[in-house]
Amino acid sequence: MNSTMVREERNARSQQTILLAWRFLAVLFLSVSFTGNSEAVDTKIKPMPGLVAIYTDAEKHQVQTYVTTPNFVVKPNESIHPQIGAAFKAEWIGNIKIVQRSKYTFTADGCPEAKIEIDGKEVAGQPVQLDLGDHAIRISYDRKPGDARMQLMWAASFFMPEPVPSSAMFHTTPDVQADQRTIIDAGQILVEELNCVGCHQSGSKVLTPRLAPDLSFV
Repeated sequence: MNSTMVREERNARSQQTILLAWRFLAVLFLSVSFTGNSEAVDTKIKPMPGLVAIYTDAEKHQVQTYVTTPNFVVKPNESIHPQIGAAFKAEWIGNIKIVQRSKYTFTADGCPEAKIEIDGKEVAGQPVQLDLGDHAIRISYDRKPGDARMQLMWAASFFMPEPVPSSAMFHTTPDVQADQRTIIDAGQILVEELNCVGCHQSGSKVLTPRLAPDLSFV
């Protein structure tokens, strides 16, 4: 794996951690029962950052979660998610915000076979006229043996090809399974960051403990 791919993977993990923490706080906030005047509570569904990701492996295990972008980098024996096998199918669903009317071209760098749909039409590598506003986006990909990577790119008449920023992608439809997975993943990240399993036993196969400090002299 070259240095560029390593940086991409680190950036993706950093963005994923931030999104998971944000979603964790949002789910906790929404789970609180409010009392008093119900008219004061805004129940309108608002855009949430990131896309809904659905991962399925050869054993039919499925994980639904949220990601800031569909970008990823994996080695031959690695998977896109700890609960999913290395041979997987991935689908990302949400919306993309267009701020200027133009012809846009979307590509999946590293995965030319990935399918990209905008407003229900397949557009990978083909210019598509998009008006100002929000448009539905769906990306699907079947993992092939070996190294794999993907970076969603776009270009338009007024800018050269570049990665689609996470700020341009969002979702508006709540996903119960993804919300639950977000809480689980956020908890796992905290356990790993705080090295809880360095002192406490865990039955999980995906948690790798770091050597805990010697407290025998305390």
